[in-house]
Amino acid sequence: MKKPVVRKLRCAVYTRKSSEEGLEQEFNSLHAQRESCEAYIASQKPEGWVLVPDRYDDGGISGATLERPALKRPPTVNSFKCRWRRQFARLGGIVPLGYDVKDRKLVVNEADAKKVRMIFERFVKIGSATTLVRTLRAEGVTGKYGKLVDKGFIYKLLNNRIYIGLAVHKGTAYPGEHQAIISQALWGKVHSILADSPRKRAARTRAQTPALLKGLIFGPTGRAMTPTHTRKGGKLYRYYVSTDVLKRDVDACSVRRIPAAEIESAVMEQVRGLLRSPEIIVRTWRTARKSLDGLSESDVRDALHRLDPLWDELFPAEQARVVQLLVERVDISPEGADIRLRTEGLTKLVGDLGTIKPYTRRAA
Repeated sequence: MKKPVVRKLRCAVYTRKSSEEGLEQEFNSLHAQRESCEAYIASQKPEGWVLVPDRYDDGGISGATLERPALKRPPTVNSFKCRWRRQFARLGGIVPLGYDVKDRKLVVNEADAKKVRMIFERFVKIGSATTLVRTLRAEGVTGKYGKLVDKGFIYKLLNNRIYIGLAVHKGTAYPGEHQAIISQALWGKVHSILADSPRKRAARTRAQTPALLKGLIFGPTGRAMTPTHTRKGGKLYRYYVSTDVLKRDVDACSVRRIPAAEIESAVMEQVRGLLRSPEIIVRTWRTARKSLDGLSESDVRDALHRLDPLWDELFPAEQARVVQLLVERVDISPEGADIRLRTEGLTKLVGDLGTIKPYTRRAA
């Protein structure tokens, strides 16, 4: 019986140390690396592995650069480049958003690159992947192949070193042959935020909550009520205070101040009730159909009804945006609160809730 022919595979050993410290020793780190690699090659002799006697040693050179004398000698650097190109070829065309593959090389797709930059920049501004994903999905933002973005996609994108011009092979980053589309400065800002735990980022985002009714709430005299707060025993208490009281005297207004959480909750309950009323649904539909072809009254009803289950899942900053979009004015009196809605804001909300099919927008 004939033995199977084993194809010989020539193996070169490459060693590197970032600093020159200890290289003067008789047996240093480079020797230890080579000894370990030679032992492994010897263990693979039945598979046809054969050690190349030439030495490829770079002492005192950082791994962050390909400008290494030994690495530049054939076959090392060409071997790495070929492996990296084959890696993209094996992906079957699945390449990062922002790039295309031409002649087995990554080239910038400028339209998608703008989307990548937008995601990085908005993450820096918002500071929360959860909030960012909700916003992007509401806007219909998709990945390279048309699927709506999700949190996993965002985290992979924000951590992909390809965007700063690096090629990663087996966990080691090398300067790539492709063009970066994210600056080091923007990358640094993103990763300083990512260094915090998601729980801390969420807490910080919630702590930066604007008052829901700022600029919208007015007292019995018609003058604005302004948000204020105080702390007692480490607990935060928020209020809306009449500017009459602040600028004149405590008796200038019959409603001096009201607890913010209480009035905000009452306003939102009334808003949610109004959004379910047939009158508001019809009024919103009549306005929205002027700019959206094929929009039906039931489409509007379904979209507005989605606000109920969605509201409690929104971050306070998102809730404030919805309130500013929907509410024109809140007038406070000793008898209660009178709320006026923005019809044009309702039209915008219908689209933002993302339940209506993509209608054709009429030309302005």
